[in-house]
Amino acid sequence: MELTWLHRQDSWVLTLVLMAAMLVLAELGYRAGQRRHSYTGDTGRGHFNAAQASMLGLLALLLGFTFNMSSLRYEARRQLVQEDANVLTAIGLRSWFLPDPRGTEFRQLLGQYVAMRADVAFLKSVPTGEELASRFAQGQALYRRMYHLVQTEVQNGNTINPVQDLVSLLSDALAIHEKRINAYESRVPDVILMLLFGAAVTASAAVGYSGGLGKHRGLLATAMLTLLVGGTVYTILALDQPRRGLIQIEQTPLLRVQQHLSQDMQTNGSEGGAKEEASR
Repeated sequence: MELTWLHRQDSWVLTLVLMAAMLVLAELGYRAGQRRHSYTGDTGRGHFNAAQASMLGLLALLLGFTFNMSSLRYEARRQLVQEDANVLTAIGLRSWFLPDPRGTEFRQLLGQYVAMRADVAFLKSVPTGEELASRFAQGQALYRRMYHLVQTEVQNGNTINPVQDLVSLLSDALAIHEKRINAYESRVPDVILMLLFGAAVTASAAVGYSGGLGKHRGLLATAMLTLLVGGTVYTILALDQPRRGLIQIEQTPLLRVQQHLSQDMQTNGSEGGAKEEASR
């Protein structure tokens, strides 16, 4: 699924644009309020202040609702990375029960599979739909070859539990891979973000207009509102962009799996070579 234009933009760019729009609307609101000052009595000011409070309350509600949506998506992506690492670790441990030559070939394929999943450069990029589809196809090809090796071993009469467990573990690994892709594509809908941005600039304009009615610019209050809303919106956008920004999904569990698989293959390979040399 292709990302929308809004989700292709950097978090800091959208945040700066929003903050600039809030400051401009606050100033325009203040000037409009100044013009209406002599025509508005205490009753009118009180009525507008009540409307302003409602707008600020709605903005706070939208900020909290959107923040919760983005944080839930971030946490789901983070947990899937750990689940992925756990399953791949279990597959790597049980792969040593496969006799050679299938065992060696399986571990080589597993190493390639884990390396593809732990590709930090790709994980930090912003791939197109075609690039994601290509990467998924590569993973599927490696998965099918591993599954075929285990299936052949079972059909040949190898019924020990660790080998049979590989069948279900491989299915779990594929399911988690698909979940991670779906979690990456799951973003806060554009409609909600646009509503949030609209509420922010409208509330800022209302604050400025209220200040104009009372002939009090209130630069400090406007600046504080802009900074707080801008900081919250930036955090929301950063949580919703798993590959960019200051808040990223930690890939350490997968990198650790890749390191352990490499060390196990080197250790067992050197032990096998030593035994073969001793037998000679």
